[in-house]
Amino acid sequence: MKKLESLLQSALDPGVIRELRARLEVVRVERANRMRQAQARVLQLEEDVARVALLSRALAELCLKKGVFTKRELAEQLVATDIVDGALDFGLDPALTLPGEEQLQQRPAKQARRKAASKRKR
Repeated sequence: MKKLESLLQSALDPGVIRELRARLEVVRVERANRMRQAQARVLQLEEDVARVALLSRALAELCLKKGVFTKRELAEQLVATDIVDGALDFGLDPALTLPGEEQLQQRPAKQARRKAASKRKR
C-alpha cells in the first residue's frame, strides 16, 4: 500500500489524491455498513431457525407421546417429504414448504442454491 501511495503521489497532483482518498473512505464506510447489515440478518435468521427447530421438535415429541405416529413413521415421512423436491438432501425447497404442494417441476434452481451455499462455506 505504501509503494502504491508513493507512486500515486509522484504521478498525480495532490487534489486528485485527496479525491481518491475521499472516494476510498466512502467505499470503506459503505462496505462496513453492508457487513453490519449482513451480520444482523444472519443473527436474525439464526434466531428464526432456532424457533422453527424448537417448534418442530415440540410438535414431533407431542405427537409421539400422544401416539399420533411412531418414530419409524416420522423417519419415513421425513424421507418421503425430503424427496418431494427431487433431492434426498435433508432440505426442502422453500416453494414446497406448505403441505399438499406438488413435486417441483424444475430442480436446477435448488441445485444452484446448494452449490452457491457450499461455495460460501469454503
